[in-house]
Amino acid sequence: MRSHRFIQSLAVGLLAVSLLGAGLSAKKTVLITIPVKLEVKAAPTKVWAALTSLEGFGTLTGFKPQAGQKISSFSKVGDHILAQVWDDKGRLVVTEFVPERELRVAWEPEKGHYLCQKRIVLTPGAGVTTVEYWDRYTDDQTNADDTAKQVVAETEKNTEAFRKLVEQ
Repeated sequence: MRSHRFIQSLAVGLLAVSLLGAGLSAKKTVLITIPVKLEVKAAPTKVWAALTSLEGFGTLTGFKPQAGQKISSFSKVGDHILAQVWDDKGRLVVTEFVPERELRVAWEPEKGHYLCQKRIVLTPGAGVTTVEYWDRYTDDQTNADDTAKQVVAETEKNTEAFRKLVEQ
């Protein structure tokens, strides 16, 4: 068994060396993580209903669903919709769905030029629901810090808008 692992490791290493020797190169990219924690004065069922609706998810994350979607809310792993954020069009795909507890949605931009995931975890409390939200994406542009600052500012606005949406 041990020799099998060694052979696998050696093969992977030789493949990497041969690819680099073939003129391929690696490109460095950064992973940006923007964590948010907020309390919403509502039961987890109400927060979950808002979060999984396309309107609520869009309010929290900034994604704008394209018109004419077949679904109006996320209800299971594999649900997907066409959407847009900034100038990017693509597809949102549910990758984790634990009712009233956790939602993860991956963003697949049309050009496939970066990775992005939204993770939201709900925790019930006394008269409130704590919402933990992580926005994670890769960025290989020279202005990654400027873009991250812009995303943070938008995230602050979006989380407050989401809180108002749920608490109304």
